[in-house]
Amino acid sequence: MNTIYDTLRTDKAYKIYDGFLYEIAGEEYEEVLDTFLPKNIVFVDTDTCGYTFLLNEDGTVYDEVTYYKFDDKYWLASHKELESYFDNSNFDYTLTEISADYKMLQVEGKKSGEIAQKFYEYDISTLNFRSGVEMTFENQSGYLVRFGFSGEFGYQFFLPTEVFDEFVEKVCKGIPKYGKELDAYLRFEVGQPIQAIYQQENYSLYELGYSWNLDFTKEEFKGRENLLESINATNFKSIGFKTDKSVAAGTQVIFDNEIVGKVCWSADQCNSLNNYLGLMIIDKEYAHAGVTFVTENGELLQTISSPYKIPESWTKE
Repeated sequence: MNTIYDTLRTDKAYKIYDGFLYEIAGEEYEEVLDTFLPKNIVFVDTDTCGYTFLLNEDGTVYDEVTYYKFDDKYWLASHKELESYFDNSNFDYTLTEISADYKMLQVEGKKSGEIAQKFYEYDISTLNFRSGVEMTFENQSGYLVRFGFSGEFGYQFFLPTEVFDEFVEKVCKGIPKYGKELDAYLRFEVGQPIQAIYQQENYSLYELGYSWNLDFTKEEFKGRENLLESINATNFKSIGFKTDKSVAAGTQVIFDNEIVGKVCWSADQCNSLNNYLGLMIIDKEYAHAGVTFVTENGELLQTISSPYKIPESWTKE
């Protein structure tokens, strides 16, 4: 793993969000969101955020989404456009893309709070996870949220487009930038969803180990019934593994001379212990940590429990 990985885990690094940003408002903006989101948002506090998936009617994943609650609206961060997803909703609401008006900077790492502290009047440790506050930069109003996906401390900065580049240049001077590949690896290490896995339509969120991001106590949301049907019908589950060599997705997994599943994702780089991490989908009977499987080429895959890395932020100095 590269030096930026080590710097992020022990210090801090940043990335620029390149997805869509939307604002949803109007008389019934909460009603339309409550219809589509597989999370109960009725009692969500103002100035907090949450994360979940948007499902298709067949229970497969349309996209992941982070939602931010304000007094009279929500902001939504997604990888795909959302206009068509909310089409045919018989509610009084407006959905406006604001990607051209605001941009978001993500800073993560054990010492990322040093950056956030500059824009927060109290001790940064008092800003709760998933909470947000207003901030200013060059007399422009922005928004600071404590949230991230690496397992380390993480903060998101939403700034007007006209001052965003200046913000990044001044605030992130001397701090390394990381990209999508490292972001995915960091997420995987701590059991967070990654696109390369959840977009595999052959497997449900349950089989992939991501259904914990859904609230099945909620009686209605798009795709709920079809997803539950697939969950009740499957005999497969996912479990992480480590191996000495990178293994291609689709590689068959063998136990006692019997094919019991396949690899659905594998990292391209090894970790500090010279192990390559990956995820396999196998028969439920064998989905336990500490089991050794083999591939057709004789490579050994040992199953392991998540998280596959203890973040530095979880330990004291």
